[in-house]
Amino acid sequence: MDSSTPGSDTKTAAGGAGSSLLSRAVKQMVRDRRAMTGVLIVVLLLAAAALAPALAPKDPIKPDLKNVLLPPGAGHWLGTDELGRDILSRLLFGTRISLYVGVISVGISMTIGTLFGLVAGYFGGAVDTIVMRVMDVVLAFPSLLLSLAIAAALGKSLTNAMLAIGFVGIPGFARLIRGQVLSIRERPYVQAARAVGSTDSRIIFGHILPNAAPPLIVQVSLGLAGSVLTEASLSFLGLGAPPPTPSWGSMLSMARGYMDSSPWLALMPGAAIFILVLGFNLLGDGIRDALDPTMK
Repeated sequence: MDSSTPGSDTKTAAGGAGSSLLSRAVKQMVRDRRAMTGVLIVVLLLAAAALAPALAPKDPIKPDLKNVLLPPGAGHWLGTDELGRDILSRLLFGTRISLYVGVISVGISMTIGTLFGLVAGYFGGAVDTIVMRVMDVVLAFPSLLLSLAIAAALGKSLTNAMLAIGFVGIPGFARLIRGQVLSIRERPYVQAARAVGSTDSRIIFGHILPNAAPPLIVQVSLGLAGSVLTEASLSFLGLGAPPPTPSWGSMLSMARGYMDSSPWLALMPGAAIFILVLGFNLLGDGIRDALDPTMK
């Protein structure tokens, strides 16, 4: 007697198709110069964050009042700030803050938003209506304004900034996954899994979620760029990492009073934000093009 079941057969087929899709996507990205540029930027900045203690030429926090507002030069490659702190050192350690906030906040958004989207799309009916109307209420507010309000209400800290950014990103993931679930739940392998008595949780996490992963990966990569920008905005307004923690947004805020006399104070952190966001956007676009056959 054949011990295989329709559910296991369709799961194996789906798994093989997913492996083939991943292989094609990787090959497509390797051929895409734009995507590889994004990968290179992100990898270099990850390395800079990991090796910041070894790469930083000076202490990023300790003031040096004898070397205040020095322009870029041999002693300080990117100059010093209003307290004599080395800007290159602060940028390297600030990379850690930006990446940490981006990963944690997007992780919050992805986890909660994905669960909401799975539940709403799979069960439908009143559950779908309630969940999506709540998401619509959150989307009714401008994302930066809502992040600012939540961070201000919770108090000035990096943790609260991450919670605020993560909360605002939930509806985007929820709507994306719900749309995927509405399509996937009617496919033959899901119907076969129901026919053999698979539980709802097994169908959701064993069949639907893996097949909704490609657009989810794209959303994560693009969400990281938005989180970096939002964190910089909150830090610029004093609602991110507290001083003297090196943060690119707070560095820009401190540079406002020296734009005429010391423009490098704003130019350096501004360029760092631009490069990191560009890297994530190029990577996200490359992943989208590789995983979406209609883009080829």
